[in-house]
Amino acid sequence: MYLFPRMMLLLLLSAGTSLAVDTNWLTGIVDGLRKEYRIQTQFCLAANIPEGQDPNTLNQVLRNDRYSDSLQEELDSDRLYKGTAVVIAVPADAQHAERSVLQNLDPLMRNAQGNVLVIYSYLSPCDKCAGLGNRKYSIIPLIQNKVLRHWNDYAFVFTTLFTNPGQSEQSQSVTRGPKELKQSLISLGNSGFGLRNIFRCYEPQGELQCYSCSTDNRVTNVCVDDNAQPQEGGSSSSSDRSRSSSSYDRGRKRRRYRTQSESSSGSDRGRNWDRSNRRSSSSGRRSSSRSSSSGRRSSSRSSSSGRRSSSRSSSGRRSSSRRRSSSSRRRSSWRG
Repeated sequence: MYLFPRMMLLLLLSAGTSLAVDTNWLTGIVDGLRKEYRIQTQFCLAANIPEGQDPNTLNQVLRNDRYSDSLQEELDSDRLYKGTAVVIAVPADAQHAERSVLQNLDPLMRNAQGNVLVIYSYLSPCDKCAGLGNRKYSIIPLIQNKVLRHWNDYAFVFTTLFTNPGQSEQSQSVTRGPKELKQSLISLGNSGFGLRNIFRCYEPQGELQCYSCSTDNRVTNVCVDDNAQPQEGGSSSSSDRSRSSSSYDRGRKRRRYRTQSESSSGSDRGRNWDRSNRRSSSSGRRSSSRSSSSGRRSSSRSSSSGRRSSSRSSSGRRSSSRRRSSSSRRRSSWRG
């Protein structure tokens, strides 16, 4: 009866099904990427980040792809930069930056093993990018053929809601509300990427915070509405990570202090037992000493009494002997 669930698990694993990336870890990585690549327009990047990489040493991963004037010049001229661990793109006419990045993932695909693919876009995905109706703009086939087939862990992260895409083909102003934004995220999640692997990382209170776009398998409000209160969904900030670390350290200290207290209590109990045992032993020795002394006094009295009895017996024998000697002399006198 376990055959079907096991087969499903194997199929999911073989299809590259990803577990959700840890929000705490992702916040540190995205913060590091944003500080490194200070691009002043819409852009998208994909980065190969080693599993468990310390966000504080992210510059070691990016050492061959540091932001510089030459990198910016390459983006300005080619609208694309392909590095060792990073691919970066900016919009090129009708070509969206997300699609350009995914089309040029080959350098990162060769080193996918043991890495998490973090796709960061300044803007949230648009209808054309996340839909299948227009294959000229859609990123879904690229997600399925390049990302899901090569990486086991991945995340799509955005900062700003793409609410004003500009004008339509009929030169009419176009705006996108929460309903349209939500549908784009649902479409991206249904591609196999998974809604749980989509995050919004922004600064609602002056500090970078990352929110999962999946709450009970539904789209989290903060991922589609700037007016939503940012309490829903899994979230993390740099201060959360510090508090978590401090709490962990305090927990370790409490455990250590408790262990020392328990050891001290155990030592006190041991010393009390030793004192009790010594008192018992001392009492036993005093009792034994009294018994021995009493025995010796009794033995001495018995011995003394025996000696006096023996002395009286000896005196009796001497008196009897003197009487016999006197009687013998009298008889002898009579015979003579």
